[in-house]
Amino acid sequence: MLQDILGIEEISIQDNFIDLGGNSLLAARLVTEIEQKYAQKIAISRIFQAPTPKELAVLIRQEEKASYPPSFVPIKNGNSQPVLFGIHNLGYGLELYLPLAKCLDSDISLYGLSSSFSNEPNKPHSRDIANLASYYARDLQKIQPQGPYYLLGVSFGGVIAYEIAQILVAQGHEVKFLGLVDTHCPQQNSVYKPLSLKERISSHIRKLRLKGVNYLSNRIQRRIEVTMDLIRYNLYKNDWLRENFADKTSRNFAQIEHMQQAKEHQEANKNYVIQPYPGKVYLFRAADDIFYKLDWQKLAESGLIIYDVPGEHLEILQEPNVQTLAEKIHLALGFCQVN
Repeated sequence: MLQDILGIEEISIQDNFIDLGGNSLLAARLVTEIEQKYAQKIAISRIFQAPTPKELAVLIRQEEKASYPPSFVPIKNGNSQPVLFGIHNLGYGLELYLPLAKCLDSDISLYGLSSSFSNEPNKPHSRDIANLASYYARDLQKIQPQGPYYLLGVSFGGVIAYEIAQILVAQGHEVKFLGLVDTHCPQQNSVYKPLSLKERISSHIRKLRLKGVNYLSNRIQRRIEVTMDLIRYNLYKNDWLRENFADKTSRNFAQIEHMQQAKEHQEANKNYVIQPYPGKVYLFRAADDIFYKLDWQKLAESGLIIYDVPGEHLEILQEPNVQTLAEKIHLALGFCQVN
């Protein structure tokens, strides 16, 4: 079963689903096949709590008695406080948090919230940020009924984390930490303020000086990949082609699914009416993309603290940049503890 889903011929009972390339989309397929084969309905999040075939076999034999809400995924269990809740990224599940989890101090717990891990029929639509935030806020309070709360959102997930913080504060709870990882502030009628031509040229020149000719070759390669992904995505939208020719175990299929989710999240950003936040916001900004106008300073009424991290956008969650990101998060957590 796992071999077919992951497209790997040999898997041992100790191999980890996540380490082998498993993600929320493939976990959803696995849950469906388990239900069909064993008549055992389980939450998608349980796949990430029992990621090896050995653990999964035990899970299937047991009666499902999940004590956590279906959107909840434990990424890292720490020794004490604080408990950091991470919100999923634009078009992805929680996979991008895994390198960060390895770099965080042993005391810190990192829990994920993502509707991608829920197979509930009434889960909120990804185009509605307010409903997504309400859904996560309820699930979060099932895990931790009282504050102080520590929230972290990557990219689009930062917008949801921001709205969750608004909900919790309105309920009278303390949000001690609201961290946004290179999150663009939603603007009316746009996902973010576009760069001017002068700013784009300046950005490219700066990156070329910083990274050399590899920057150009990587940009060209990335542009080709994006173009091919768009072609696949448009083909994928055809029901007949998708059913008959899509390789659902391939990375391309997963990438196309991510693109579909990303488009929905972009629509959500356009429709979201953002309000000022009474607390402090900690922004972890990709240093190689600092020309982007993130604009959170207008909304963080108690102040905006910016930490620059080397790399572009999601690169700051990858090695070696993620080590710096973890250090900055530790600094921010320490700062908010004494303020």
